[in-house]
Amino acid sequence: MDQEDQRKQWRDALRMSSLGFVLVASVGLGVGIGWYLDQRLGTAPWGLVIFFFLGSIGGFVKVFQEVRRIS
Repeated sequence: MDQEDQRKQWRDALRMSSLGFVLVASVGLGVGIGWYLDQRLGTAPWGLVIFFFLGSIGGFVKVFQEVRRIS
């Protein structure tokens, strides 16, 4: 295995290791936005529920894009 192949493997491993953080961060951001909007607009729990799902969908889309790019 030459040095360029090793660099590619390390780069791919680092990308894969960040996917968990990306998923958690996008869900957390969605929940935070939903909670904030519920507090400001008095729409509890709908903002939290909607933005939880939007954050989850966005996180999974990003994870699948990265996995596809690495594969």
